[in-house]
Amino acid sequence: MKRLGWVAAVLATAAAVSGCGGGGGGGQGVTGPGQAGQQVAREDAGQPRPYRLTLPESLGQGRYARSHDAAPVDPKLAQVMADQIEGATAVFGWYQSAPKDRDGALAIGVTGLYGTVRSPATALEQFQSVLDGRDNVQGFIVGPRSITPPRSREPLRCRIVLARTWGVDSRRAECSWADASAVVVVSEPLREAVRPESVDLDALAAEVAAVREDVRAPR
Repeated sequence: MKRLGWVAAVLATAAAVSGCGGGGGGGQGVTGPGQAGQQVAREDAGQPRPYRLTLPESLGQGRYARSHDAAPVDPKLAQVMADQIEGATAVFGWYQSAPKDRDGALAIGVTGLYGTVRSPATALEQFQSVLDGRDNVQGFIVGPRSITPPRSREPLRCRIVLARTWGVDSRRAECSWADASAVVVVSEPLREAVRPESVDLDALAAEVAAVREDVRAPR
């Protein structure tokens, strides 16, 4: 039986995974999905060279190793986004951290589409709306925030969301980006012991910026 499918991996329902920050349990406020209004980047901003998405065996200089027992990406995802991305190809990868790096995130999921993106900002809004609907996202706990990591000129949209799967609540931190070549969401499941407000979104953004470089390959 497949241990982690596309929905399960992005949702972060089950397994023991850690966040970017520590701390004990506690309550948090939740805002509705419709209240997100930040754009990832201006349409006329500088764009990277055309690229496709790849799923290398490792990310972050070997910090994360790809899991091959995850189910394939949902084939309908590209169809749903066809009005925003011409020639869309969907990818999904689930990565677990190496034992020596257990002080950080235990796992991350990479979900994306590449092709010719007609309007990056609009495509990302629609893509996240599709994922939120599939994953039964109840609302935002933190963010969304637009973060441009150090040594990067490309912003990321980062947030922490509350999702409900099979009657069980789960939380995940995620950063996403969109440009003329792709729309991508990188998600990190949070353990129950991690307080969402203690998660360092700037640190997560820096990590995802490195992942972004790892998954890009020239067309």
